[in-house]
Amino acid sequence: MRGHWEAEGDVIVDIEPLKAFLRDALQRSGHEGLLRCKGVVRTQSGWQLLQWTEDGLALESFAPQETSRLEWIATGQSESDRLRRLLTG
Repeated sequence: MRGHWEAEGDVIVDIEPLKAFLRDALQRSGHEGLLRCKGVVRTQSGWQLLQWTEDGLALESFAPQETSRLEWIATGQSESDRLRRLLTG
């Protein structure tokens, strides 16, 4: 399942629940993962480029653009719904 959200620049995402969600989803689906996440989010720490890799969630600070974007492929509707709630409150 593919999901895509765009949010205005003033939306702030708490990165810790997002990291925990991604770790849990990867553990449930096995090392094959089927969960890939990359994009741009504004967190409590500022703007972050985020990418889920085989080694975990990689975060890198960067200069923001006007729009934040997060794209992912999740294993099923429940993961997609949980991620949507984390991102949109």
